[in-house]
Amino acid sequence: MTAEEKAICLAYRINPEELERVHSLPANVRVAVARKLVNKLRKEHMSETQQTIRDRIQKEYKRRPCPPGVDVNSHADRESIRGLVGDLSDDLILICPQSRELNHALNKLREAMHWAHDAIDRYGVSSSKENQ
Repeated sequence: MTAEEKAICLAYRINPEELERVHSLPANVRVAVARKLVNKLRKEHMSETQQTIRDRIQKEYKRRPCPPGVDVNSHADRESIRGLVGDLSDDLILICPQSRELNHALNKLREAMHWAHDAIDRYGVSSSKENQ
């Protein structure tokens, strides 16, 4: 275990053995597990208001099944964006104090998601995916 990982364990009160188990997982799973561990620790220090906002955000940005007749690829792109915006919203709620500015930031993220969905619906596949 590196010195940086030991510092993370100390800072977030993570059991080093638990971190060692995480290292055996694939990289994308490791990131998800690490995020859940950090969020679990942050949640312990959350106010009731923060928890209420976080519950609403998680409900709003949860994954939705593909409706019949909709292109599966564009739906997957939309859901990917929904997940990214949901994660960022969740992080903002955990980091920023409850304020008018936080509400503005959350509204702007929601607006960005809608514009991104509109672009997917209007223009389809992104240029980076066409090159693959």
